Amino acid sequence: MKVLVILASYNGVKYIEEQVDSILNQEGVNVTLKIFDDGSTDGTVDLVSSWKKHEQIQLTQNQIPTGSAANNFFNALQSFEDTFLDQYDYISFADQDDIWLPNKLKAATERLQSGKADLYMSNLILWEEKNNKKTVINK
Repeated sequence: MKVLVILASYNGVKYIEEQVDSILNQEGVNVTLKIFDDGSTDGTVDLVSSWKKHEQIQLTQNQIPTGSAANNFFNALQSFEDTFLDQYDYISFADQDDIWLPNKLKAATERLQSGKADLYMSNLILWEEKNNKKTVINK
């Protein structure tokens, strides 16, 4: 199962490494990670650029900032050649400050297949760093 993960980044140097690790360590799927940076000034681009050894990771720096994660995702989708997306079974969107459980994409693709669905949204665990509180948010 080939999954393209599009990650929108902006000044995420504090969190992005842990998220990228969680994406690259997904079980049961073959992941390609395309990171679209929206004009970071905090070292995010330098950090991502240092991961050149990972053939699965590709970085695109937006020439003109889009101004929001949603716009960054739309910009990413519009940047691909028409046939580029055909090489993937699924596309997933990722925020820079998340951490994915190891079976997230496998569970999502299985659910999409079994439900003959075109869209999947998962629940999430909100972690409040200040007080170490975790809350499940059902979507």
